[in-house]
Amino acid sequence: MAILEVKNLKKYFPVTGGVFLRPKGWVHAVDGVSFSVNKGETLGIVGESGCGKTTLGRCIMGLYDPLEGQVIIKKQKVSRLNRQKRKKLALNLQMIFQDPFESLNPRQTVKEVLEEKYIIHGKKKGKLDSQINNLIKIVGLLPETLSKFPHEFSGGQRQRIGIARAISLEPEIIICDEPVSALDVSVQSKILNLLLKLQHRMGLTYIFISHDLSVVKHVSDRIAVMYLGKIVEVADAIAIYNAGRHPYTKAL
Repeated sequence: MAILEVKNLKKYFPVTGGVFLRPKGWVHAVDGVSFSVNKGETLGIVGESGCGKTTLGRCIMGLYDPLEGQVIIKKQKVSRLNRQKRKKLALNLQMIFQDPFESLNPRQTVKEVLEEKYIIHGKKKGKLDSQINNLIKIVGLLPETLSKFPHEFSGGQRQRIGIARAISLEPEIIICDEPVSALDVSVQSKILNLLLKLQHRMGLTYIFISHDLSVVKHVSDRIAVMYLGKIVEVADAIAIYNAGRHPYTKAL
């Protein structure tokens, strides 16, 4: 059963020029993309930098407003929901960003970072200690982590904090936007294994975005290959990796 459906999604960005920076053309970052993801599945989206995969993820999250198309979560069209219902829907959809340092507030301690989502959704600050401590334990960090600031950690540790924040509200769907590309190779496998462990434990559905086909193959059930704003091939992960049909897939 499909938990997420994307139908004919489009997002264009203007190319400006001249003294008055008027639009001279358009970049078709996402150009008529359609797919669905089943509950508990991992759909990998792979393509080179600039193919539109990150823009696609941000459109699904609602960080960008699409030009056309629909994002449907659990049979609800996101664009037709009012502000209150969108906020409720946000409980089911979260994102892990590529650069954990950029996505964490450098002025907040780890505890404050993790408390923030709870408070936004109406939880009382004084009753969160046990939940926050459990989150840190789940992602493999020590309790003393909570009093420190993001700059005091390695890239892998910061990404674990980002993952803890993403799962804090117990979402059903997580968009992983290049979650290991900024990390050392020795750390990447540990983060990937953590994501797989959390998926099994919490029944998560992933959209896993990456430029690295071998990484995507390791975590995905199916893979969608994206090229110049379009999905050119979708198939089982092993089939794509071993016998991709599109010339671009073979080049990857």
